[in-house]
Amino acid sequence: MTVSELPLMVVMGATGTQCRGMLLPLLQCERYRIRALTRDTASDSVSRTKSWLESVLPAGALERLEWMACDIMSLESLTRAFNGAHYIYAMTRDSYPPRDAPYPDHTEQYHTGLRILEAALATSTLKMLFWSVLQDAGKATDGKLRVLTFTEKADVFREMLKRGLKVVGVAPGWFMQNLLPVPGCHENPVQKAKDGNGYEHRLPYSPDLPFRVTDPGHDIGTMLLWAIPQADSLNHKIVPVGSRLMSTREICQAVGEDVKPVQIGREEALKFMDPVDLEMMDMLGYDKWEEKGFQEWQLVEPPKEVTDRYSDPVKWHQDHRKEILGM
Repeated sequence: MTVSELPLMVVMGATGTQCRGMLLPLLQCERYRIRALTRDTASDSVSRTKSWLESVLPAGALERLEWMACDIMSLESLTRAFNGAHYIYAMTRDSYPPRDAPYPDHTEQYHTGLRILEAALATSTLKMLFWSVLQDAGKATDGKLRVLTFTEKADVFREMLKRGLKVVGVAPGWFMQNLLPVPGCHENPVQKAKDGNGYEHRLPYSPDLPFRVTDPGHDIGTMLLWAIPQADSLNHKIVPVGSRLMSTREICQAVGEDVKPVQIGREEALKFMDPVDLEMMDMLGYDKWEEKGFQEWQLVEPPKEVTDRYSDPVKWHQDHRKEILGM
């Protein structure tokens, strides 16, 4: 079979935290050609991703990869980017209302999701869209919280089902990369302790709350290789992706014994955290919030032979210690 005859997989946000690492397992398997979407194909992030892939893939593998610029604010651009696709991995970036503004009914994240839906419905070759989904925070907290960054992804998934799109929800857990310093943030997640002894991870929730952790690119890409051949049986269902449950205390221990979690109050947290993110932290304290947030849909866990290939979260945090601590 020639490259042009292989099924086409479109990957949105291909240089971002969630999807960059996904390109590697999809290209390694040699069963698909990949169209990687990004805002600017001449960006430094694309150049870095190309260099990384060239360094880890065998010669010829990149013949199955094409880059395409896509404006997610434009239905026309999305429709053009999806043209000829057999499978699509779609996602939206979180949108935040202004810090002091009242909560809107919807943010741009939701409207982008609806444009993705319309473009997918117009793609006659499409066999399945894989949608990056999160819990409905209202259902997860018995109506107490909204957490738009979560709920809007669930709202779009609900609309996709209503419109009859063939779609599988992909539910990643807490990104292991969340402990890495983010350029432009008010404060790195892990700081040197105030007394000078070691490091501390300051957070506004109990460090002993467990949640599912994910190395998003690698783990989602690994899961997709299992899911795509049986996509029809997963239609309108949700596949959770994550290595295992871990608490923040366990994550800190994995980074090193000199890293301690420190629970802080809301006022202190708001000095470096967006109110929407703080609301998300509040959600973690609700009993069975992960299950309740997906209660209206069927969840399908991948088999052990798939999850055994996910990144080991303890080893991942050990390997990234210097980056996490800003060394």
